[in-house]
Amino acid sequence: MKKMFTLAAALVAVLTLNAVTTKKYGFVIDANPWNYETTAKSTTVLSGEITVSATSQWGEYKLSDKAIDMSLYKGYKVVYAAYNPGTPKDGKQGMQLKMAGTPETLNAYKDLPEDATEVTGDFKGTEGSITTFTLQAKTADASINIKSVALIKHDGTEEEIHYGGVAWGCKQTGGTVLISPAPMPCEITYTGQWGSLKLASTDGKTATFAKGSGEVQAFKILFSEPTTIDMCVEADNDSKGIAWFNIPVGSTEFRFTIDETTVPEDVVNIYIKASKADAVYPSTVKFASIESVITSPTGVDGLKALKKPERKTAYNVAGQQVGKSYKGLVIVDGKKYVRK
Repeated sequence: MKKMFTLAAALVAVLTLNAVTTKKYGFVIDANPWNYETTAKSTTVLSGEITVSATSQWGEYKLSDKAIDMSLYKGYKVVYAAYNPGTPKDGKQGMQLKMAGTPETLNAYKDLPEDATEVTGDFKGTEGSITTFTLQAKTADASINIKSVALIKHDGTEEEIHYGGVAWGCKQTGGTVLISPAPMPCEITYTGQWGSLKLASTDGKTATFAKGSGEVQAFKILFSEPTTIDMCVEADNDSKGIAWFNIPVGSTEFRFTIDETTVPEDVVNIYIKASKADAVYPSTVKFASIESVITSPTGVDGLKALKKPERKTAYNVAGQQVGKSYKGLVIVDGKKYVRK
């Protein structure tokens, strides 16, 4: 015998949705540009968690990338961990904060306690500026993990700062490099073949792509005037070019796409280069804007209810229509069933 069953739960369909983001780009300008010239500037800063290891006694690491104005800030806070004060030498051991300023009355030192994970303090004086704010090793084998460095304003609020890098006698690992690219519009004068400029987004990162991510990165480059030389977009892995997109002479707009089909592996950087040896150099290119629209799969992102299947009409053996509570022999779609 067969039994009839009713579907009790509604059916659902799984929807796969995509996330769409837009990024704007500028150029990373090299300290010593090769085969290009420009008056535009970009800057690079380091922040986040770092490890500083001394290689010489009195080695120093710059905790700030700029002078500290006493009219704006009254003190500092340094958060740290994994502190190794090193081997004592000449009665000296550990690390200290070194502050030197203008006027010299701002000069001061502050030891980092071994039994703590944070040190705070006030700068000496309220006028002038701290021109040097460093972490200084008293021994050649001291090391420390710096979690963060912040300046304390006169109203008590804190502002995390960027590191200035190695001064001398130490090494640094870790940290997050953030780039402030040369903004658009931007004029670049190419002076020879393969003069190249690296792209960086306004969120401080270079242009990258992860193979297997399913992303589609649709780029658009706009020029203020038609281009006068052959150029190309080059996508690089960590050591060489892996994909190229040619920009024809006379372009005012150029589009290209980075996705699973256009690049063979992960992309670490994207460059815009002058590509012909016999082009007329120097030649100025006026970039108006560079942006990308990035589409990323997000997986299951929603559920949609489906229409519940309609109930089939049932009849008894006399041909009369019966309801769902009817017990006994019923006929549905020409087939006989027994309801109990």
